[in-house]
This record gives sequence, C-alpha cells and structure tokens, in this order.
Amino acid sequence: MALLWDNLASQLDSVRASTPVLAPPATTDAIEETREQRLRKALEAVKNTGNTQMIESLQAALEGRQANLELPDLPVPGQTALSGPESYLAQISDSFKPER
Repeated sequence: MALLWDNLASQLDSVRASTPVLAPPATTDAIEETREQRLRKALEAVKNTGNTQMIESLQAALEGRQANLELPDLPVPGQTALSGPESYLAQISDSFKPER
C-alpha cells in the first residue's frame, strides 16, 4: 500500500512542477478587452432574436450601468389569479382534464 502512495505522490509532484498550459494575461486590460469583445459578439447574436431583456442587459453591461428591465408585475396573494396547476388546467383541452 505504501508503494501506491509513493507512486501517487511522485505523480502529483510532477504535475505541480510542470509549467501551465495557458499563461495568465499580464494585465487586467487584456481581461477587460476580451470580456468586452465577448459582450459585443453576444449582443450581435441576440439583436435578431427580438429578446429585449437580453439586448438591454448586454448593452448595459457594455456601458457599465445597471440594466433597466421592465419585468411583469407579480400577482398579489389572495387575488383570484390562477396558480400553477390551475393555470395549466385552464389552458388544456377538456378531454385531457381529470374528472373531479
């Protein structure tokens, strides 16, 4: 059993001693440039989909500001709005509804 641990220890030492495959960027400017490039590519890809929330989010990230998302209002508890299963059952055909 000791031989197994010695073998594992020598393998780990050789991994730790090896040089990294990818060298980290020298400055943080390189990281920011690649992030901005990725955001611009994502924005170009999303523009044709019509997803306004994603477009606004990406534009805000590029401009360094908080996104102004217009999210729908949540239902107020106690109102007559249908919830999960009730909403599903209201939308499906009568032939698929369970008998009560």
